[in-house]
Amino acid sequence: MGLDIFAASHIKYARPIPRRKEFDKLLEEIEAQGKSLTEVYFPFYTNASCHRQRLGGMKPGLYSYTKKSRKYEFRAGSYSGYNWWRNQLSLFALEVGAEAVWREPRIYRGKPFVELINFTDCDGRIGTSVCEKLAEDFTSHAARAKRFPSTMTSTDPDAWPGDDWLAVYRQFARAFRLAAQNGALAFC
Repeated sequence: MGLDIFAASHIKYARPIPRRKEFDKLLEEIEAQGKSLTEVYFPFYTNASCHRQRLGGMKPGLYSYTKKSRKYEFRAGSYSGYNWWRNQLSLFALEVGAEAVWREPRIYRGKPFVELINFTDCDGRIGTSVCEKLAEDFTSHAARAKRFPSTMTSTDPDAWPGDDWLAVYRQFARAFRLAAQNGALAFC
């Protein structure tokens, strides 16, 4: 198991997420067409209360894809591997480990990458406006990120080679740039 990231651009609110039996019926209808829910809709669920701000004001519900929509997905690693990657991102951007950001989030509000560092590692959604900010963070720090892997040292068994850290950095950059275009990003 691992953390999958899914981003889409140019999505449009279609309807609320149906409850139990209605949801099951919707899934049956979609499956009868030979499709999955995510092929037809971008399911934009609400986040845990501590991460609701990451929705960026977007209304939870099912979002339709449009003719302009583009999709991108990638594996961000195992959960433990992603947590190691995120901690390295925090060290890179803020010069403190991720736990320092989690303990005192107000101190780091508005800083680069904080909306990603102080976010779930398994299931959550990030709305357009927050994706815009994170896309800018990834873009404006890209040159420095290329040099960062040469500074990484770790005895952590979940540690990745520097090239792998940079590859995931670039994948997140691409996903956030896409989702910043009237879209959203999901941790699955």
